[in-house]
Amino acid sequence: LCLPAGLSIDEQGYQLPVPMKWIADRFPHVYPDIPYSGYPLQPEFLFAIVMAAGKCSAPRLLSLFVQAFALIAFYSLLRRRLKPLGALVFSLCLFLGCTHVTFAQEIFAEPYILLNFLCGLLLVDSLSVAAWWRGSPGLFKKSLLLGLFAGAIAATKLTVIPAAGLLCLGALLLCCGSLKERFFACCAMALGGLW
Repeated sequence: LCLPAGLSIDEQGYQLPVPMKWIADRFPHVYPDIPYSGYPLQPEFLFAIVMAAGKCSAPRLLSLFVQAFALIAFYSLLRRRLKPLGALVFSLCLFLGCTHVTFAQEIFAEPYILLNFLCGLLLVDSLSVAAWWRGSPGLFKKSLLLGLFAGAIAATKLTVIPAAGLLCLGALLLCCGSLKERFFACCAMALGGLW
């Protein structure tokens, strides 16, 4: 199920060494010899947790589970618009494509970005505009959760911060509520993103 660790430069350079050093030091540090240890590292924090409980192959298994959850999230998103067979075909086309198959055999951050983005899209899609933005008591919780997904996207790689912003902006543009409700939702998203 999991290929031997250390196949890619990313795995050998920082995806596995940084969490291993954190486990050895018992604290997450920025290491001068590994410049990437100073960047947003949400997957590496997860890798450290599973490596402490398992071995060096545990992050690869975690990545496979993340990709499986991303496939389910993508199918669920498509299923809202397509028939089951069409949603399945499109989902399999994406996840059996060359790029995704490459991600499946090595540890990359992109599956974590994809999963958080798809979960955010599912949340936005599942909310009825009238119920979410028109004084609904669940406004804070749903905005906080959307901010949490956007924050997880931004905490994975610096280059995808615009995608996190687009997710929140898209939710705000869907709303027909007042400026006060939009401000309240922005504050909740920011709080969720910081968390």
